[in-house]
Formats: sequence, C-alpha cells, structure tokens
Amino acid sequence: MTWQNRYYELGRQPDRIHMINSRIGFISDGDNVTSWLRKTTDAGESWTEIPNGDGWYNIFSGFSCRLANSFR
Repeated sequence: MTWQNRYYELGRQPDRIHMINSRIGFISDGDNVTSWLRKTTDAGESWTEIPNGDGWYNIFSGFSCRLANSFR
C-alpha cells in the first residue's frame, strides 16, 4: 500500500488511522468530546462520518463511546 497526501474538509486533521485491509479503514482526531470518527470503504477516496463515533482511545479495543452511545 502506498500513502498519498490528500486534502479533505474534515475540520481538524486526523491523528489516528487504522486500516483493516487495503480498502476499509478508520480515522479519528482524538479521544475527547469534540473528536470525530470516519470510515472509508474505497481506500480513502471518500470518508463517511460515523454518527456519535467520537474518536477512540485505543484502535485495538473495538469500542467508541460518547455519553449513552457506544459502538463495538
């Protein structure tokens, strides 16, 4: 896999990335209440925001939580 620098209107720059395979991956800008989580299924050509997916603490934990919402 080769990485290319691209500009996306995300607000803040992501500081965490985890690719499951060459096409599917996740990015986040942190683990606080104002952070976000996005997913790609086309190798980073586009990113979809995951609702209530406010960042993550550890990409290997499998959880993203915010108040009463959690994702596994």
